[in-house]
Amino acid sequence: MTFKAEVKHIEEELKKDAEGLKYEHESRKEFKEEKHEAHKFAKELKHQMKEEDKEARKEAKEIIREVKKEEKELVKEVNKELKDELL
Repeated sequence: MTFKAEVKHIEEELKKDAEGLKYEHESRKEFKEEKHEAHKFAKELKHQMKEEDKEARKEAKEIIREVKKEEKELVKEVNKELKDELL
C-alpha cells in the first residue's frame, strides 16, 4: 500500500468510528430521555393515585358521618315512640 492509500484507509476507518460513536451517543441520549419520561410519568401517576385515595377517604368519612347522623335520628325517633307508648 502506498502512503496516500494508507492515509485514505485510516481516514475511512476514523470516519466509521466517528459515525459509530455518534450513533452510540444518540442512542444513549434517547434512552436517557425515555427513562426520564418514564420516571416523570410514574411520579405523576403516583401523585394522581395519592390524590384519588385522599378524595376517596374524604368521601368515606362524609358517608360515615351521614350514616351516624341518620342512626342518631332513628334512635331518637324510636326512643320518642317508646316513650309515647309508655305514657
